[in-house]
Parts: sequence; C-alpha cells; structure tokens
Amino acid sequence: KTPLEVCSNLIRSTASSLGHFARIANSAEIELLQDDLVVNACTWLGETKSECHRFAGVVLLTQLAINSPNIVHNKRKNVFSNVFFVLSDKNSLVREASGECFGTILEVVSQREAIGDYVRQSLNQVEAGFASNTTERILGSLVIFALLVDSAVVSNSELIQIINSKLTGNSKQLVLPDVIWRVLQRKDSKDPEIRKKTIQIIPKLAGAFSTVFVIQNPYTGTSNFLVYSLQFLLNSIRAKRERNFCFLSLGNLFQSAATALRAVDMVQEILPVIDEGFKYPFCMEALQCLTMIVNSSVSSRRCIGLKLIDNM
Repeated sequence: KTPLEVCSNLIRSTASSLGHFARIANSAEIELLQDDLVVNACTWLGETKSECHRFAGVVLLTQLAINSPNIVHNKRKNVFSNVFFVLSDKNSLVREASGECFGTILEVVSQREAIGDYVRQSLNQVEAGFASNTTERILGSLVIFALLVDSAVVSNSELIQIINSKLTGNSKQLVLPDVIWRVLQRKDSKDPEIRKKTIQIIPKLAGAFSTVFVIQNPYTGTSNFLVYSLQFLLNSIRAKRERNFCFLSLGNLFQSAATALRAVDMVQEILPVIDEGFKYPFCMEALQCLTMIVNSSVSSRRCIGLKLIDNM
C-alpha cells in the first residue's frame, strides 16, 4: 500500500536482482521463470487498483528481456497485449517504465523474427489512442510512435512502407504526411504533458522522415513540416511557453535537419531567440541549443557576434 513514488527505486532494484538470477538460471529454473514469473508480471499489468503492481510488472519484464531474452520472447504475444494496456497508464512513472519495457521487448523480438506485424499492432494502438481523445491514451500513442521512429528495430524506410501500406478503419490509405500531422497537432493540447511530449518528438520526426519533412503537404499551407515546426518552436520560446523543452527540441531539430537549415537567414532568425534565453529569466537549455547548432553547421558560426557572446 506504499505509494509508488516512495517505493519505485526498491521495486526497480528487486526487478534487477531477479533479472540477474534469470541470466544465470539453469533450464529447469528458466522454465519456472517463464511459466510463473512472466505470467504473473503480465497479470500485474492489468491490476487497475495497484500502481505498484503495474510498475513492478513492467520493470520486471524489462529486466527479464535484458538478461534472459528467450524467456520473454516465448511469451511475446501475451506480453505485448498487456504492455500496450499500461503505456496509457494514469501514473507517469508507470507510463515511462512501460515505454522502456515496450522498446526493450520490441528489440528482443526483432532479433528473432520479422517485426512488421508488431509494428502494425503498435500503429493500431497509436490510431486508437488519438481517436480516444483522452490524455492518457494520447500520451501512450505519442510514447509508442516516438519509440518506433527513434528505434533501431525498424529502419526508417521499412516504417514508412508499413505506414503507407496500412489501411485505416474507413479503408482509406494512412499516408505518412497524415500521420505526421496527427502528431504535430498535439502541440496545441491543453494538457502540458502532451505538449511537452510532442515538442520532444518533433526532431525525431524530422530525422526519421527527412524527405517528407521538406516537401509541401496538404496541412501546413505554403510551408513544409520543417519550417512549420521551426516557427512553432521559435514562437513558443518567444512567448516563454515550455522554453526549456523548446530550446532542446530546436537544437535537436537543427541537428536532425542540418542540411536543410544551414541557410544563413535561418540561423540569423534563430540566434536572437537564443540570445533572449541568456537574459533574465535565464534558460540553461538556450546554451545547449546554441552548442548543438554550432556543432551541426560550421557556417552558422559566422553569424555569432560579440553581443551574443557577451550575453552568453
């Protein structure tokens, strides 16, 4: 009955110990772990009244997947169906741990079989979450999609192919620009957690779907996704909305799309916003953003003047 915020470190340590036991287990012990511990962990994920049990389930499955992958792979269908449930958990600690668990198990499966069907299942969950219009489900969808676009288990080209060939419930093709736009729309959510998660995903989208990000689309008027995202981040920083998240996202976006953003006029628009971050109230992430930009583009350094350096 102890609150999860109090005992989460203890649960993580215990799960880590059990993971190490699984790593050195003999065949009889592995069978016991597979038929007892994994099944119990999956059951805990569905216990709606206990955040500690749900958290214990995901961190235990994560450790088992890391230390003895075959144990989890043999129960992969049961594990996947239950992990999807807690990716939309109301408790942020459970959600974050679930995202870590999902990514780890996806990696385990990808090393042993084709991953296409699991990616399709994941995209179904993303669609369902966005359609539900509830905060937790939307956060779960953003977590899943961020893991897919920023994961080594599926290449960008394969992910694009799966997205473009996937059919939605009304039998219309789910094309990539539509998916990107569904994600970007969440930047205007009333919920701060959804806004922050969307801001963090923007550079990952630009890196994974670089070609689509720089061509015209039906959603952003005369601009493309890259310019649209850049202007959103700059305007948010100017308005002092989620400045720390936006500065980091801006720097990462510049790194992800350095070739497209190396034009001097773009840098000259960004640097005054960074300069404002060096003034009161000072934002440390402005310094990190500047570092990422000058490391990504040698030409950007010519735009940095003494005034900016003095403020820095």
